[in-house]
Amino acid sequence: MQKKNYSVEVFRFVFCVFIVNYHFFSHFLRYVEFPNYFCRSYMGDEFFFIVTGFFLMEAAMRTDKKPLDFSLSQLGKRIKKIALPYYLVWVLCFIGRHVTASLLNEPQSIVKNLANSIYELSFLEMFGFAKGFYSNDVGWFFSALLIVTFLLSPFAAKYKKTFALFIAPLIACFCYGMLSTSFDYLFYPHKIIPNTHIMKGLVRALASISMGAFVNGVVNADGFKLFWSKHPKLRSLVSVFDLAVWAVILAYMAYPFSSNSVELTVQYDFICAIVMVIAMIPVMAGMLHFGKSKDEATEENKTAPSSKTAGQKVATFLGKYAFYAYFGQAVYYSIDDYVYKQDIKLRWLFLILHGSVLVTTLLLAVINQSFIKSRKKHLQNT
Repeated sequence: MQKKNYSVEVFRFVFCVFIVNYHFFSHFLRYVEFPNYFCRSYMGDEFFFIVTGFFLMEAAMRTDKKPLDFSLSQLGKRIKKIALPYYLVWVLCFIGRHVTASLLNEPQSIVKNLANSIYELSFLEMFGFAKGFYSNDVGWFFSALLIVTFLLSPFAAKYKKTFALFIAPLIACFCYGMLSTSFDYLFYPHKIIPNTHIMKGLVRALASISMGAFVNGVVNADGFKLFWSKHPKLRSLVSVFDLAVWAVILAYMAYPFSSNSVELTVQYDFICAIVMVIAMIPVMAGMLHFGKSKDEATEENKTAPSSKTAGQKVATFLGKYAFYAYFGQAVYYSIDDYVYKQDIKLRWLFLILHGSVLVTTLLLAVINQSFIKSRKKHLQNT
């Protein structure tokens, strides 16, 4: 078992901030013409999918379970991790949307909307179930993540390195090719199957999670480890170059686009996604050292959790914040139809957004941590 990758935790935070602000400006543009800052930051989801694929492959390499058993265990593990914050946010969003509808004199049937939310509560948004009342702006991500995890896990567990190095990149190339030749489906994702996000969500997740598995295969290949162990100076050069590549990726995601449209043409997104995959290799190989010293980065399992450095503690905090903030942003967007119609300057809207995300994130963290502690105490007693 390798020591915690603190660089990943820092990147989680960075990409979460980009995604939150992408949603802010894309929603805001429905009401006013304004430069679309963070206009391609929806690509931060690719990062989270890639990381999921990497650790899915990591678990598959070590498992001795049968493929289907491994798939079910991975699905259960992810549902267990996200269920409580997801459902808490859903409740807050559901209340927020109804309060907003009432303030805008657009009354809604609570009973009908509860019935139409069954699909969302079951993480089935990808399959086009009726959606009477939009209550959670991030549900599609978890729906796609869970479905693709379930689909890919048996192959990862059965074929292991063959899947990581050969099957997974072929799946990803096929998916990226299908998306890049039909990128207008991202504008109109319901073209294929009404009310679904098959192209926009499921195929996109399938591509990026597969590429995450490929990154794992590369990083853990014997030839890769042997090469980098013999060239420590080259590792340092790669680290510097990799940081420059990440800067270019973030610049592409944040470059403003003056339009009142919610989404942009995405011809170059898939090139950016491939570049992101390549940039992930040094990160996952431990060549970047956010949150830890260079000496610590080259030694495994020598630092106890209780003796984390200041950088490690900061990185851990940022990673946990990103996890809860990804859920928490939805609460603000459940009431933004009302907020954006008020005469409030942009900078105050911006502060309201991040203030609400902060408060919701802390609330989710406290509740989730309390639940985990009580659960552990219960298990110990029984």
